Amino acid sequence: MGGRSLWLVLRRGGCLWGIRSEHVRLVTGCGEGYCVVVGDRSLVADEVLRVHLDLNVRPVGPIVRGLAPPGSAGFGVCEHGPLVVIDPQCPPAVLAAK
Repeated sequence: MGGRSLWLVLRRGGCLWGIRSEHVRLVTGCGEGYCVVVGDRSLVADEVLRVHLDLNVRPVGPIVRGLAPPGSAGFGVCEHGPLVVIDPQCPPAVLAAK
């Protein structure tokens, strides 16, 4: 899951989230935050923090799967802190545009 790739790091609901930049089609300002278009879905973020190279990502293991938000593909750490990796096929509901 790691490897050489770019990751968009954003904040929503007090949590850090990351998604591979290759899945992001568009980022625009909307209202008080940002709209992030991933495939045919629009996600919302309070802040877009940066694009990060080579994020060290670990998959969600069986012990923490019950604690991870649905739509989580793993966990990572960047200079802003720990983050949840977004599954682009099924992003977490907290990121859904209303």
